[in-house]
Amino acid sequence: TSGWHYASPSRTGFYEKELPDEMLIHNLEHGHIWISFKPTIPNEVKEQLRKFVGGRVIVTMRPLNDTDIALASWTKLDKFNLEQKPLDEERIKNFIKRYENKAPEKVPPDMHF
Repeated sequence: TSGWHYASPSRTGFYEKELPDEMLIHNLEHGHIWISFKPTIPNEVKEQLRKFVGGRVIVTMRPLNDTDIALASWTKLDKFNLEQKPLDEERIKNFIKRYENKAPEKVPPDMHF
């Protein structure tokens, strides 16, 4: 959720492919929220996650996750498994609300990558 990272961040969006952690850490440094998911989650859940994209939220597939879903911001991490339950959208909304744009490098709201 922090540390060495690439010089360029990623564009916000929904990615069903893996992006380098070092790229996304740069996004976190700019106050973005990174939602990552294991490739094995159901397609319906992927579509639910897609709804969170926008502003400072990026969603990517990440095979190295040790849980189904991970929510990351600068120095903050929340991880959970679905366990045959519906996606806890309130948990995600609350994480975004608490940690979006709370990072060392402030970027104006209209400068999304």
